[in-house]
Amino acid sequence: RTILRYGLLDVSISSFIYVFNIIYGSLNNYEQGFLFFNGLLFTVYLAGNLLIFYFLYRIMNENKQLALEAKSKEELLSYTENLESLYENMRVFRHDYINILSTMKHYIDDADLFELNRYFTEKIVPASSSVMSQNVLIGKLAYIKIPELKSIIYTKLIKAMQDDLNISLELPEDINEVSMDTLKLCTVLGILLDNAIEAASSSSEMKLLLAIIPSDHSLLIHMENSSAPISVPIEILFQKGYSSKGNKHSGIGLYQVRNIIDALPNVLLSTAYENAAFVQELVIEK
Repeated sequence: RTILRYGLLDVSISSFIYVFNIIYGSLNNYEQGFLFFNGLLFTVYLAGNLLIFYFLYRIMNENKQLALEAKSKEELLSYTENLESLYENMRVFRHDYINILSTMKHYIDDADLFELNRYFTEKIVPASSSVMSQNVLIGKLAYIKIPELKSIIYTKLIKAMQDDLNISLELPEDINEVSMDTLKLCTVLGILLDNAIEAASSSSEMKLLLAIIPSDHSLLIHMENSSAPISVPIEILFQKGYSSKGNKHSGIGLYQVRNIIDALPNVLLSTAYENAAFVQELVIEK
């Protein structure tokens, strides 16, 4: 936008000088050849400037695209690292599982039903419930058929699990397509989910809800997280440079989200704070 403004300003100034040169030259009886030569110089100057602004605009767009691709690769790397971590956790669980069976066998051999019951109730049931709930949650991601989208959501869910959040994930049916550039969508979701996880982690309820609901005409991505009260209007959160985390943070995350969405006519983001929770809905029309 800045480049376009400067380009328009340059065109306006050059056009003014060009017209002024013709009028002033005519009033002072300059030769037609001289006026033509000056006009030609201004035309060449203007064309050269426009070409420069055009190439600058292309370079800036390419750099922005490269930055989005780098962000996507970073998320994919994080996804891979989480998979490796999950595999390592499975190895540890298998080792712990053997120890659990050994302990249970010890109580069974001693016919100590009281200690066996206590061990089962206090150790095995809580651990199995946690593992089952996480497996069910991750298993729901099979509904997402878009690899980039699945990757970013998986990465953020793992982070939320590590923060011990109470997570709800709703995916009623397959997500096969989305009418939005996937790099931009992953950038937007990454920022919004990071903010949601951080806010939920700092709240007393520690709740995070993510629902992705497709319809015939649109795709709705609903995010809701518990949060401490906010002291500024919601619009301020999307301003460049504002950060609720202090001066050490750049405050460009939500500003970047707003810029991406404003450039897409079929995408709408609504944000509200109600009942001690942030509610954000991203609607992508087909």
